[in-house]
Amino acid sequence: MELQSGFTMEHNGKAYKLHIGDPAVSAHGGQIRGREIRSDFSVNTNPYGMPPKVKCALSSLEESCETYPSLSYRELRSAVAAYEKRTYLSSAAPMREALSEDHIVVGSGASELIMALAHANREKKVLLQAPAFSGYERAFLTASCDVRYMEQGTDFSIASTVPSKIRESKPDIVMLAQPSNPVGAMCDPALLKEIVSACIETGSLFVSDECFLVFLERAGERSVASQMLADANFVVLRAFTKAFAMPGVRLGYALCSKRDTANALRAQLPEWNVSGIAESLGVIALSEADLIKEQAASIREERKELEAELVKRGCNTVKGEANYIFFSSD
Repeated sequence: MELQSGFTMEHNGKAYKLHIGDPAVSAHGGQIRGREIRSDFSVNTNPYGMPPKVKCALSSLEESCETYPSLSYRELRSAVAAYEKRTYLSSAAPMREALSEDHIVVGSGASELIMALAHANREKKVLLQAPAFSGYERAFLTASCDVRYMEQGTDFSIASTVPSKIRESKPDIVMLAQPSNPVGAMCDPALLKEIVSACIETGSLFVSDECFLVFLERAGERSVASQMLADANFVVLRAFTKAFAMPGVRLGYALCSKRDTANALRAQLPEWNVSGIAESLGVIALSEADLIKEQAASIREERKELEAELVKRGCNTVKGEANYIFFSSD
């Protein structure tokens, strides 16, 4: 397979070409409606399902279908800001005191926000990692952006040369996922710090997709949100899809260090882009954060067992920490 850029990867001495742009190759998982499927391994949502409080709330939200949603989503944005401070922004985080609901943009899943981000930066130069979620490339290409890719180290990791390349090429946007998708690996902390510093120096918008971070150990202190500076341009993406197992609800949000960036994203979104039901369920879901933390710990243990069994059966696994495993078999 081959990226539209002709990007080539190497793993264990073998060369691979990856194609993200072709919808026939990169169709999303979870397409099970109208099919007789017993077990769906094409998605990586929380296997424990939606939190009980969220399920119970569904039956009481019928009346919200008869009224328009809020145009401001103030209740949800306030709940998200409080959740971010409680979970990802420690007392030492530079943005903790400044963070408010004005820094939060909600969307119909993180996918809508990625598209809004692309169209708010039309015809800009974008640096992406690969392999990656196909929605990144598709969004930026539809916005006529100049899409380029980070150099790779071993096992699909980000090469140590990336910070210097950022300083040389001065991309408008640098985007990576923490952990990466589909590999499930985190960027080396020292290298990530260098990448962030390079983006601050060049004035590049640094975007961190952290939709799967919640499943990792010490997730709070490992979020890029803890490094966000009010005078630098950061965006952190999160979604309710994975952790709260709510893919059908379609709900996500962007945490922006600058209000101007948040406003630019909102300008690309239609009115009522999030339903009233989704907003209510999102607020309830955030109150179940402790439950998700317990489930994530169990998933990490189960991941170790599954990976050990794959290795025992001759599979080659790539080092990762997410709630999914990237492996190959001969």
